[in-house]
Amino acid sequence: MNIYIMLMVSFFKIGALTFGGGLAMLPWIYQEINKFYEMDQHKFAELVALSQMTPGAIGVNAATFVGYDVLGVVGGIISTVAVVLPAFIFMNIILRVGDKIFQNEMVKKGMIGVKAAVVGMIYSAALIMMKSALILENKGFCPVKIAHSMTTFNFSSIFHQLSTSINLLGLGAFALSLILVQKIKMPAIKVLTFIFIVSFIISFVLREFS
Repeated sequence: MNIYIMLMVSFFKIGALTFGGGLAMLPWIYQEINKFYEMDQHKFAELVALSQMTPGAIGVNAATFVGYDVLGVVGGIISTVAVVLPAFIFMNIILRVGDKIFQNEMVKKGMIGVKAAVVGMIYSAALIMMKSALILENKGFCPVKIAHSMTTFNFSSIFHQLSTSINLLGLGAFALSLILVQKIKMPAIKVLTFIFIVSFIISFVLREFS
């Protein structure tokens, strides 16, 4: 497949299927790009830091800078358009049918797991930044980069999101998402889909037997 098409498809998927905003996109961006373009954690951490420092949403900025790094100006334009286009499409759909779907009690229960999993994915992105900050290439420990990586992420927002999901289902989904992303290297969309289905089934079983 042409690399331009691969870049467009990757960022369209990320824009269409990521829950939790720009920070939740970061581990998926890293996974997707490394399927067809080699980018180590140090380079990715630098792009994320640059995305945070420039005006705009971090997810969109990261898509722009990663696309530029892969294919220059054309790549930056392709990745930016691809990552924001799903929002324009889905907002029109959600405005029409979203209330009926998200007011369903079973869907609400499933989303509890997804919310907690999103926090786990944001934490995974923070771990990528921390790993690159702890060790500079061939230079060892770097306290300055550690401090910068800590400020790059709004940890208060992460803890706030986690606090809204504090129950056994939420904690289980949070831990499971970390294992699936960090250890098994499962793609982000599969993680969210799997956790939504598991949360939905657990909630259904608990409702039937309660």
